[in-house]
Amino acid sequence: MKKLWSKEVPIRVRAMVVTDDLLWIGGPPDTIDPKDPFATFEGRSEGLLWAISTGTGEKLKEYRLQRPPIFNG
Repeated sequence: MKKLWSKEVPIRVRAMVVTDDLLWIGGPPDTIDPKDPFATFEGRSEGLLWAISTGTGEKLKEYRLQRPPIFNG
């Protein structure tokens, strides 16, 4: 299968949904808070939700969440 695009994102992706024209990814930011270095890993950080074009890989929309999505949540 031919790869259409590839992109690094500043999110630790925990959830993903794909439709014909959108890829939705969600998770905590891929950063470490020096005041609380385990917040990202223990679910105390904010969350991000991105809508990405499946055709081009362009980020179309970003939403900030109070908490990140959790795997199998």
